[in-house]
Amino acid sequence: MVRRGGIAQDLAKAYAYLHRAAEAQDPEAQHLLGIMLSQGQGPTGVPEKAEAFAWFEKAASHGFPNALFNTGACYFMGDGVQQDEQRAAQYWIMAAERNVPPALINLGKFYAEGRGGLAPDVGKARALWTRLADRDDVFGESARELLKSAR
Repeated sequence: MVRRGGIAQDLAKAYAYLHRAAEAQDPEAQHLLGIMLSQGQGPTGVPEKAEAFAWFEKAASHGFPNALFNTGACYFMGDGVQQDEQRAAQYWIMAAERNVPPALINLGKFYAEGRGGLAPDVGKARALWTRLADRDDVFGESARELLKSAR
């Protein structure tokens, strides 16, 4: 078992607790369960993309911000669901409305490139990236680089 902060990790126990809370409609637990499953930390020990997508989608139905992003990411990559850039854009729009940084980055790229059924609009892309540009993290750095390149 891996130790973090002096506490032994028990993925089976974590999964069991999260599953119980997820079944009780807790959107954060549903999202975390989706993450565990997508990373192969569920009962099978291998990534379960379709099951992860189902939990992300359940959490997204409650408006859970990061689940909105991850549901969109699944649609974008075709992880556990048929690839669909328009559905990805729809979920990323909802996540961006809740200020989820990777949604702001990816949605901006979709606007800049006219993808996901969105009309090309560099102004909208720049506005999304500008919301992140003052951050002192990887999202701020990405936003600043994208703003430099989007003229």
